[in-house]
Amino acid sequence: MRPGVPIGSRIWFCKVAERPFLGVQQLTFERTDTAHPLIVVDFRNFGTIPAEATSVTVTAMLDGKQIPARDGEMTDNNQGVVSPGVPQFFYVFLQKDEYQRSVSGAAQLIVEVLMVYKGPALGRTFCLTKKFFYDYHIGAFRPDGGTSECSAQPAVVTKRL
Repeated sequence: MRPGVPIGSRIWFCKVAERPFLGVQQLTFERTDTAHPLIVVDFRNFGTIPAEATSVTVTAMLDGKQIPARDGEMTDNNQGVVSPGVPQFFYVFLQKDEYQRSVSGAAQLIVEVLMVYKGPALGRTFCLTKKFFYDYHIGAFRPDGGTSECSAQPAVVTKRL
């Protein structure tokens, strides 16, 4: 311990450092040989303590137009508590032609993941927005920007899972 640093300051620093850190592990396609392929969003809490009051929204766009939710598809997910290290999955349903146009490069597929959550220490709200695009040259999703600023979140959240 450093002399001259009040104990209260050290305790506060530990509370701030121990927080949930939600992030996207990866995006992949599944069920590609069916009429309704899926985009699978694998996200996790990379922190050391649970995230609370977690809400995650996934928006997919093809050539700049939002892919509409399919019948019965969840459009919003109140995830609640997200424990550290436990895989969490979201599924975005595509039509076969949307998938084929994406993987062939005939259309540009963008996926945006928005996460809003709280940490038990200090009750602070945290945010993460990550954008990905499907790069048909390498056959995988690649990052395309993002932010952890809650003030940068859209005023109206487009609900899409």
